[in-house]
Amino acid sequence: MVCNKSKSQRDQKQRANEQQLSGASSSLIDTFGRFHSYLRISLTERCNLRCKYCMPAEGVQLTQKDQLLTSAEVIRLANLFVTEGVRKIRLTGGEPTVRKDLTEIVGQLKATNPLLESVGITTNGLMLTRQLVGLQRAGLDAINISLDTLKAARYEQITRRKGWERVMAGIDLA
Repeated sequence: MVCNKSKSQRDQKQRANEQQLSGASSSLIDTFGRFHSYLRISLTERCNLRCKYCMPAEGVQLTQKDQLLTSAEVIRLANLFVTEGVRKIRLTGGEPTVRKDLTEIVGQLKATNPLLESVGITTNGLMLTRQLVGLQRAGLDAINISLDTLKAARYEQITRRKGWERVMAGIDLA
């Protein structure tokens, strides 16, 4: 019975995968036949922390702002992928909340892509208490908060910055 159940589950999963692939662009199907409906867009390399595992204390040379994707370019790129079958977009960085146009980008993604199931961000959480309400109003569906410790002192050691309390407040707000 266990074998039949697992075979049935495999068959069901295979049928679901075939249905998903039927309208998908071949450019989103990898060499193993898996359909990728998820896109990660890095909005910036800038960050308001200096985590030991990510950036030296003195920082790094950053790309000039005029060399980064504009909000219009992000929307155009996302629209191209949505027409190919992408259904979930995650905005990342660096730290995406340092982009002044993040709320605008989220709002435009949601407004221009009815096929888009989810727009999310990956954030260190420092700016959530200031930005979350606007992001929610713009249509943000998901937040992934990168938090390396639940201890304030250890947080400061890792990130080389204060802010653990703000991150916790942002989590509570979410």
